[in-house]
Amino acid sequence: MTPETDDKEARLLTEATARVTWGDFPDEVEAYLVREGMEATQAVTLVQALVRERSKEVRQRGWVKLGAGLGMVLVAVIYFAWFFNSSRDRRSRWDRLWGASFLALGITGLASTWRGICGLCWPSTEELTDVTEDENLLDG
Repeated sequence: MTPETDDKEARLLTEATARVTWGDFPDEVEAYLVREGMEATQAVTLVQALVRERSKEVRQRGWVKLGAGLGMVLVAVIYFAWFFNSSRDRRSRWDRLWGASFLALGITGLASTWRGICGLCWPSTEELTDVTEDENLLDG
């Protein structure tokens, strides 16, 4: 192997990793690698390994989202259990504000829990945010 071949293989590996990470379809990445001179069997093997690695990362993030979401929901449930079990004469106007805050926390927790479950059950379908497709980042 020559230094040019090593550089080309390193560049192809980096590009394939980036494409898989950003959510390109495996077939597209394989076609890209073959167009750039990699053998088809080697390209398929590499892309399969990269997709497995990406799925593993998505699952790990799914566990984090699930844990964080369940924690937020638990805190909100504990607050509302205390709120509804306390006597009405001990409640203040601030309790309503806190209640709204904890309601928002609970809803956010439910959304995070759902994203975590989706990441665990369907890791290949969860998309990572692509900066080039996010219109809000491009506009402002």
